[in-house]
Amino acid sequence: MRVAASPPGGGAGGSAGGVSFEEWERVVDVNLHGTFHCVQAVLPDMLDAGWVRIVDISSSSTHSGQPYMARYVAARSGVNGGRST
Repeated sequence: MRVAASPPGGGAGGSAGGVSFEEWERVVDVNLHGTFHCVQAVLPDMLDAGWVRIVDISSSSTHSGQPYMARYVAARSGVNGGRST
């Protein structure tokens, strides 16, 4: 594998007060933890090849927020913050 991409997985709307922890966790699992698992799966082969390119596709919502999308925005913001090199 030469290039890995981790596109956003989506998330359901709803007010922060009306969301159960299980619903919050599901969106974070897909959008934040899913990105981590994808990178972990391909990184060893990429390092062995001596060439690593990882593209994390996030969301413009992480810069300004989005009504009723707190869990999605939080998860995708985590992706932005987790990739520094």
